[in-house]
Amino acid sequence: MCGRYASMRDTADLVLLTGAADETEPTEDDRPDPVQSANVAPTDRVRVLLAPDGQRLLRRHVWGLIPPWSKGPQGAARMINARVETVAEKPSYRRAVRTSRCLLPADAWYEWQLAEQGRIPHLVKRADERPLWLAGVWARWHPPGGGPPVASASVLTGPAPPELAWLHDRAPLVVPDSFMDAWLDSDGGDAQSVLDTLCSVGYPPLDWYRVGRGLGQVRDKGAHLMRPAELPGSPAPDEPAVLF
Repeated sequence: MCGRYASMRDTADLVLLTGAADETEPTEDDRPDPVQSANVAPTDRVRVLLAPDGQRLLRRHVWGLIPPWSKGPQGAARMINARVETVAEKPSYRRAVRTSRCLLPADAWYEWQLAEQGRIPHLVKRADERPLWLAGVWARWHPPGGGPPVASASVLTGPAPPELAWLHDRAPLVVPDSFMDAWLDSDGGDAQSVLDTLCSVGYPPLDWYRVGRGLGQVRDKGAHLMRPAELPGSPAPDEPAVLF
């Protein structure tokens, strides 16, 4: 799964990398969550890249999908991830994966290893330090009583690459640069072939290391959370000490 990630790059840098128009300015209904964060948590405001009508845009969405038919936004925290195996079938996601695909820019994601010493957090990033573009879907929800609509997004997950199987059996799907346009071109057509192609692409070379337990403080969004941490007595990544 993907329960926390880091997205620290300047929006201006993301605009240069993608050629997108910047529409990330907060609206009146936005909470003051920073869009640059080393500790993105469920229901935070996050940056997403989408391309309606072929025009790339960077916008702010809530992390945690709120389907258009929802009675309220309370379930968003449980909708941060969508499984690639079932996203085209689940009522909450099946329309979004056909018509509303997006990308979430990340510098890394975090996963917790379950060991005898407790849950040990690890950071996973690209080996070449380039951005990770996490595959996502998005939706717009209109409050039943009126008021501004709320845009939200989920990250797609799939089986973890073999080199990370010791850490967790799931991982966010990473879209390579060469496949970004195809992923964003969500015109309502056959989504399954796009999903199949994405799953066959594989992951770029990855690096990972342990980080401190400060991630548990969701209000802390600072870059220091991404620093390597040596935890005395922790198993090394190549040791078969994973308990699940």
